[in-house]
Amino acid sequence: MICGPPFASMDMLLQMEDLSLMTKSELQQVFEALGQQVTLSKNMLNEVLLWAESQLRDNLENKETFSILEQINTILSLFEHNLNRKNMLINNTVPAHLEMYMSRDIFCFVIRNIMSNAIKFCHTGGIIRIGIAESERDAFRIFIENQGDEIYESTISNLNNRNSWEYKKIANHTGTGLGVSLCKDLLQRVGGSLKFENSTADVLRVYISLPLAYNDQVSSDEVTE
Repeated sequence: MICGPPFASMDMLLQMEDLSLMTKSELQQVFEALGQQVTLSKNMLNEVLLWAESQLRDNLENKETFSILEQINTILSLFEHNLNRKNMLINNTVPAHLEMYMSRDIFCFVIRNIMSNAIKFCHTGGIIRIGIAESERDAFRIFIENQGDEIYESTISNLNNRNSWEYKKIANHTGTGLGVSLCKDLLQRVGGSLKFENSTADVLRVYISLPLAYNDQVSSDEVTE
């Protein structure tokens, strides 16, 4: 199956000598996968433009009320091919009634990037957990957790305190670490934060904290892990 960045995938597809020998079902799978890759790449470009725009403005506007679960499910649908290819399961326990009041674009930017990394670093056949963590005094937290290779405390420390470029070194995966850095920057601009934590030696949990001021629809007694 063709996978990877869309331009590389299209180039491989055009150079395949046995393309005419592929069945209709095989071609459909190839183009469905390619379509998801193009959509993800388009979203990534829009995210970079969103971040660039945020640098030119003091205030981030366009706040709106939306369902947390609906947005997460929409994002998960973009990764359907990747999840199937690695035979992964999603355990999403976010309550259906919870709503958020903030920039939908920033919320999706962060969730999409963290999900992309969770899928990339999770073991084949593994489980990715998504849920609501116990609320802090002034923040509401979503967590995304995946099981992968053992991550050293020094790497966690670098991710939390120094830079996000360490993320690309885990399990020798490619990537610049730019997405995590942009997530941190955007969250800081709305008073939120990103925190990496080892639940166990091989389980990485990422907490996405948003200030309660951005989430008037969520009461503290509704938020449990």
